[in-house]
Amino acid sequence: MNDRNKPKVVVLTGNEFRHKFFCNELRKLLHVNGVVSEAEPSESITSQLDNCVDEDILKHFKQRDEAEKCYFGDHASFDLLSSHVLEIGSNRVNSDDVFGWIQERKPEVLVLYGCGIIKEGILNAYAERIANLHLGLSPYYRGSGTNFWALVHEEPECVGGTILQPTSIIDGGPILYQFRPKIMLGDRNHDLGCKTIIAGVPAISDVVNRIIRGKVKKRKQTDSGKYYQFNDFDADAVRKIWHLIDAGMIDQYIKNKEIRDKSFPLFEG
Repeated sequence: MNDRNKPKVVVLTGNEFRHKFFCNELRKLLHVNGVVSEAEPSESITSQLDNCVDEDILKHFKQRDEAEKCYFGDHASFDLLSSHVLEIGSNRVNSDDVFGWIQERKPEVLVLYGCGIIKEGILNAYAERIANLHLGLSPYYRGSGTNFWALVHEEPECVGGTILQPTSIIDGGPILYQFRPKIMLGDRNHDLGCKTIIAGVPAISDVVNRIIRGKVKKRKQTDSGKYYQFNDFDADAVRKIWHLIDAGMIDQYIKNKEIRDKSFPLFEG
């Protein structure tokens, strides 16, 4: 199927290997007519690592970078003409010039993954035609670092992704689809993170096609589950995950996967 027969989308994303992988793989399934690539916010955890003195936190993010290079290292750039990629600074995704650039590309659906919070201008213009890939299974874990905290609480069954329809409530819009990565013996925390992103590509493509056909179903979110903020992340939590994985947490989950997954059902539309 050539691009003219695929749903036309614009992707709003970040600028790391994982974001480029996501867009490049999505091009195989959808007509990606533009990518807005936003620099990481200065207030993010990883942007502040230069001032970090805790060796275990530094090791945690070094391991994440190494895992992402292993899984996504072949994607150093977006496989699009430069005229179809708009690189912007952090916190600029809602600016008028970005909005105009998106509209020029006439997307049928907007796809969000790893960009800043989308505000009313874009939300109102595309309303029912936005799909946001959120890492984590809502509402079981909400807020920041959702898949990270699922492992801290010894619940690998709560690692996954949720595709949301964005609203003015941050990550509070209706759920369109959920999925888990394929977890295997020997996987560690960053393997699970990368595998979730990989599984998110066909999942969001399916949701986009449902939106185009008017067949998408929704589930309203609740305020249940565990909620974590940016400042909750610390070295103790990192060390706990390492200890749990070394003690066999992932292997024990795999042995009892069917039963454990039933305790946290997914919405699959």
